Amino acid sequence: MVKKHISLTKDDLKELLRSKDVKLKAPRKKKVDPVKQYKKSIPESVIVKNCIYICRLNGIEVERKNTGGGKYQNKDGSTRYVAYGKKGDADLWGNTNKGIAFYWEVKRYGGKRPTQEQRDFIQRKLDQNCYAGFGTDDDLEAYLVENDLCYNKNIMPLKKGSSKKAVSSNIRKLKSEGYPTKQSVAIAMNTAGKARKKKK
Repeated sequence: MVKKHISLTKDDLKELLRSKDVKLKAPRKKKVDPVKQYKKSIPESVIVKNCIYICRLNGIEVERKNTGGGKYQNKDGSTRYVAYGKKGDADLWGNTNKGIAFYWEVKRYGGKRPTQEQRDFIQRKLDQNCYAGFGTDDDLEAYLVENDLCYNKNIMPLKKGSSKKAVSSNIRKLKSEGYPTKQSVAIAMNTAGKARKKKK
């Protein structure tokens, strides 16, 4: 069965809108989270500095690696283009205190996802048994906790056990000490995971 396309004129539309049968719903207003809105406004340069600070606090010596190129003037007055870094290279390069290579691609809150070249670079480094990842400074903190790269993970007096009560108690304790929510959850879950392994 072929459906016929019905074309409406402007007058027909006006009549439809005036009629009581047609009810127009106002579009729902999205709730704006002020914290997320603020985080989205943070430039990548600030997040890079935060990531470097977090790494150095945990004994990971990293440096910023730029990629791109520029024109430079020679002594004879001619110019030449000099490229530095390769497309897809991570923003931060360094080593952990155990001598294992560490790479981190910094991303803004609510920003672009890694390009295919960046994903390939991270995968190559993971295949070489290096530490590598991408994300914001919050993601980096969670990554360090998950991979046992934090200096202070054993210093914090957290409750042992994998029960919901123990996990929620640990999250509250960490948040009260000033840890971000994501990091608090990651540390608490990591502790619970260790407890679960010991039970076996």
